[in-house]
Amino acid sequence: MAHTLFSGPPASGKSGALVQAFLNAGGRALLLVPTATMAEHLRHQLARAGHAIRPSSILTLSQFVDRLCPQPRPVSPATLALHVDAALDRLRPTEFAAVAAYPGFRRALSDAIAEIGSSGAAVGRLLRGDLPGAYSNAITRIFERVEQTLDISGCALRYRRLALAGNNWVDESEVLLDGFYSLNSSELALLGRLAERSNLTVALPDSPDPSMRESLLARGFAEQRFPVAHRNPDVSLFAAPSAAQEVAEVAHRILDAVAAGHAFRDIAVILRSREPYDSALRAAFARFGIPSRSYFTEPLARHPAIRCILEIASAVSAGCALEDLLPAVRLAPFGLLNPAGDKLAFAIEKEAPARGPDHLAAPELAGIRALAEAALETRSVEEWIALVRALLPPFAVKPGVPHSTAQRWRAQVEAMNALDALGREVAEFVPRRIPLDVFVRLLSEAAEQTPLRVPDDRRDVVHILDVYEARQWELPIVFVCGMLERVFPQYHAPDSLLSEAARQELGLPVSAAQQREERLLFDIASTRATRQVVFSYPRFNEKGEDQIASFFLRGIDPEWIAQRARPLSPPMAPRPALPESPSLAGFLAARHTRFSPSALERFLQCPFQFFGDRTLRLKQRPKLPNDRLDVLLQGSIIHELLARAVDTPPLFRAGLFDDVFEAACVKERVPENYRREAIRLELRRHFERFLDNRDIALDWTTETEKQFEMRLDSIAVGGRIDRLDVGPRKQTLVIDYKYSREAAIKNAAAQTEDGTRLQAGLYMLAAERALGFKPVGMMYCGLREEVTWGGWHALSPADAAAVSAKDVERVRPEDLRDIMDRAEALTLDAVGQILSGRLAPDPADRDKCQWCDYRDICRIETASQTLVQVAGS
Repeated sequence: MAHTLFSGPPASGKSGALVQAFLNAGGRALLLVPTATMAEHLRHQLARAGHAIRPSSILTLSQFVDRLCPQPRPVSPATLALHVDAALDRLRPTEFAAVAAYPGFRRALSDAIAEIGSSGAAVGRLLRGDLPGAYSNAITRIFERVEQTLDISGCALRYRRLALAGNNWVDESEVLLDGFYSLNSSELALLGRLAERSNLTVALPDSPDPSMRESLLARGFAEQRFPVAHRNPDVSLFAAPSAAQEVAEVAHRILDAVAAGHAFRDIAVILRSREPYDSALRAAFARFGIPSRSYFTEPLARHPAIRCILEIASAVSAGCALEDLLPAVRLAPFGLLNPAGDKLAFAIEKEAPARGPDHLAAPELAGIRALAEAALETRSVEEWIALVRALLPPFAVKPGVPHSTAQRWRAQVEAMNALDALGREVAEFVPRRIPLDVFVRLLSEAAEQTPLRVPDDRRDVVHILDVYEARQWELPIVFVCGMLERVFPQYHAPDSLLSEAARQELGLPVSAAQQREERLLFDIASTRATRQVVFSYPRFNEKGEDQIASFFLRGIDPEWIAQRARPLSPPMAPRPALPESPSLAGFLAARHTRFSPSALERFLQCPFQFFGDRTLRLKQRPKLPNDRLDVLLQGSIIHELLARAVDTPPLFRAGLFDDVFEAACVKERVPENYRREAIRLELRRHFERFLDNRDIALDWTTETEKQFEMRLDSIAVGGRIDRLDVGPRKQTLVIDYKYSREAAIKNAAAQTEDGTRLQAGLYMLAAERALGFKPVGMMYCGLREEVTWGGWHALSPADAAAVSAKDVERVRPEDLRDIMDRAEALTLDAVGQILSGRLAPDPADRDKCQWCDYRDICRIETASQTLVQVAGS
């Protein structure tokens, strides 16, 4: 058998020569690479070049071992973590007593067991004992226990499966390996068994550690050296003021390259590690409209849906305090992705604070209620998985959505499928019934060790690559971000579990070797571009402190860049109304069949506010418990008190206040604290102050909370009047209570006179047309702090003597009629605009925008700027 080693620097043509050898071998060849995404990239690359190959002829080394060794089964990181935890809990080594409970330590121990278990030589030396290091004996005992439990469950560590795969190899086809730069003893032993029956070709980059090359040459490989490919790409370096401006500058340069004729797929961004740049780059590219694909994976436990499930289950296992569920629900991928999830979040926020299943009566909380009831008993893992899965309501997939939305849907589906698979792994490990808190702990630990991969088959995207992933990529333009000391290169501290001497004895990489590897990784990153490679780094950190550029950049002069503005699209004329359409007109007519004075005043203040509140009928997020006793709720309490006080004897009014206040607080779940008591005392003072007030001393009949509905032309207007004082000749004084101070009362009167407030005119019209009275005045009563009055009356001189309020103006009956006529005309005009679809953000009083629930989506500043631009053009 002929065995060949293709060697050379990262930028040499050895990988191309190996791929050509693979194609020349035809269907008899098998190409092995380190990762699944590398295998996918090679398949696509060869298919686009017109080569018809079987997908099964390009595999990862793990897939190849799985084919040769179906039994015993491989150990996933999640399953291994569970076995390590179980061994640690059973053996309780004194060396780890102080840290055994920490999840971070358990993950580090699991990683150490996995690293040792991938190399047969390391396992042999470990089991022989007497390794240097304070923790070596404890790790040996845990390793032996893990191997025993894995063997019982039909699984095996990697070194055993590699040995069995080598024994099962009988094919005599051509085998080629590319993308590897280090192989441990078990992997080299597997190559030795393959070399006995097949022609073997390995492409290997020059590495600071020559042991692998020497091992292959010792096994009879004939070396073929490849020189550096003469690409001569342009090399540049820029330094941005901050990391955010760095990724923004990368986005600008990508857009410049695309404008110059490059496709997005011609460009890649290479990172040393996922954090801190991956999420920042994806967010920046989304803002700039750049399609991108990240090849990084993150643990399943970090997906928002899984985090939400785990946090809710953890809170329920701790006693189901609803306020503890709020952070979890806000993690969930709700909003536009899953509107039903917003109902869940709103229901929890509305019901909190509460504890236990009895307080989970809302329909949206049925899943949490079922989990809380089940938490009182033990369940199997399968039953727990079904219960926690039901915590997230399903979402409907719709066609025609943007790719970003579809990708979020796909990610959630993949996350839930991975949760099911993980549940089966945990169920196999724990076949008995367990309590909820144990299930949550096991599932959380397993989810931290499970990578989540979301398919993304788009081609014309900018690739965000890990430097290891970039080994087989060659692209015209490459950006390498984060070129800072301790970021690229990273500095590797000694292992906290295995000492450097112990790692050397086991044949595992020591920190010095890992440090030498950083130069190789930099060489890989800097040689992936055929035309242009751009390095970058931020000059300052978040504190404004200087940062040190990577020493790998010596000899490259940086370009100091300032922040660039994002390219703006040409201004578009605002659309003040919905497009004309019979269906839209019918929708608006069906939606708005009845108007209230407050709704019409909302439209006059801002059409967009009315559109969100009354047309779309958007719901506001429930307030946090400590914010619920706000001015609106205080006003509602005062209104109810005043309505009921009319028919309540003075002796019982103190008890009335306590009953109304407590009932409102219980209904709205206002917590008992200092703030609630302070507001209670303040409301009592205001209530009693009004009862003692004699500014309006008419000896007339008082009617409260009068409902009305009337027709203005073809329009129905309805509402409720707080108070009517009715005289002997059916004359009436209309009074509206407001839990406001004096300035607000004066403002209400002024806005009525300038035509931007309709309440006074419409209330008097309702008293006349719907209730059959003759209005002789309209007054606003402010109840906050001092009792204040404002408005107008046309009482007879005898009756006017009973009105001593200083800010109530005496007018002629014609003036009251003018207020009513003006309100009717404004109402008809406003309704016409509403039904025609006017919805532009156009506030009458810009100062009120700070209190608007829709200020974050109306973009009034942008709309105003666009109007100016359009007018100027």
